[in-house]
Amino acid sequence: MYLREYYTKGKYLGTTSNELDFEGNLLNVTCYEDCLDSDWHYHENSFFTFVLDGRCLENRKHSTHEWKPGDVLFYEKGVIHKNCYHQENSRNFNLELNDKWLEKYDVLNGPGNQVLGPADIKFLFIQLYREFSNQDSTSQASLNSILLHIMGHKSHEIISSKTPSWVCKIREFLYDNWSTNFSLAEMSVIINIHPITISKNFARYFGCTLGEYIRKIRIEKAINMIRTTEMTLTDIAFTCGFADQSHFIRWFKKFTGTVPLQ
Repeated sequence: MYLREYYTKGKYLGTTSNELDFEGNLLNVTCYEDCLDSDWHYHENSFFTFVLDGRCLENRKHSTHEWKPGDVLFYEKGVIHKNCYHQENSRNFNLELNDKWLEKYDVLNGPGNQVLGPADIKFLFIQLYREFSNQDSTSQASLNSILLHIMGHKSHEIISSKTPSWVCKIREFLYDNWSTNFSLAEMSVIINIHPITISKNFARYFGCTLGEYIRKIRIEKAINMIRTTEMTLTDIAFTCGFADQSHFIRWFKKFTGTVPLQ
């Protein structure tokens, strides 16, 4: 049996700053100045964490995970976990959800304690963090709009029993081969799905074209490279399959609303 510590609203292992409360939801940045660890604990509210800098090792009841910059995590309230290591000066951006807000807007309270797969979630959190960091008189309305987009998008990304099995095959293939240039015909042979089936139905299940989805994955990978390597933007652009730095920056701004250096 685990000994469990209870974390109330706004309490995290590190030092929090720049707190903003809107409609009961709480935004803040947590800094881990030392290589902190924690006892087994759970939180009063469900919350998201967007890793800005550094890395963290986390234990759960049956597994261990390493979180790195660009990862977006969701913690359902009451789920126990333990931080066994934080890299010095790690920083996380937290979004703590209020039950009354969730009821008011009739949105899901999350699919469970896991890393969210879709690159779009990460892009939305970049927009949320940018709005949080540059607040003005319109910020609360903007923050609420982005948050509703996050929650609505998240609820629709849960694959149901009616979703064709080939959708998962394509998603896995694209993430496994994100840095490889391949044709639609080559992909269809590998996953054994007719190219016409893919072409007619891709946008229905992925919300964009095949090319846009591949670029989203590549931008997602680039975000991690920017935060964790000394590579130049030109090198990152070529590594991620873009023709040149300007092409890379154009797509980066399209998906995140900002440019790589920001």
